Amino acid sequence: MSEPSKDPQTTPTPEDLREHVEQTRAELGETVAALSAKTDVTAQAKEKTAQVKEQVAVKASELKAKAKTTAAHAGEVWEEKAPEHVRQKAAEGTQVARDHRTALLAALGAITVALLVWRSRKG
Repeated sequence: MSEPSKDPQTTPTPEDLREHVEQTRAELGETVAALSAKTDVTAQAKEKTAQVKEQVAVKASELKAKAKTTAAHAGEVWEEKAPEHVRQKAAEGTQVARDHRTALLAALGAITVALLVWRSRKG
């Protein structure tokens, strides 16, 4: 029987072995990092929160645009359908409310407080 040949190309050199060890270490490091990321619940929760915030912002933007369109349409219908004297009275009431905004807010606050006190004493 013949002895197996000792071909220099099939026998790894020390340099080949070092490269293989370094490659294995790198792969192992990547595997450990991946496993660590999967078990990091806090990081996953933060990532999910960021995704949900982005989705909410997009949806809010869409709804805001739709609301503006609907409000514009309602204004057009109001201009077309409401009698002139009604539109004029509404405009006057709006202007009075704008001119006396502080007084109206104060009155609304006082009424709210009064209702809360009344409810707390009643119940």
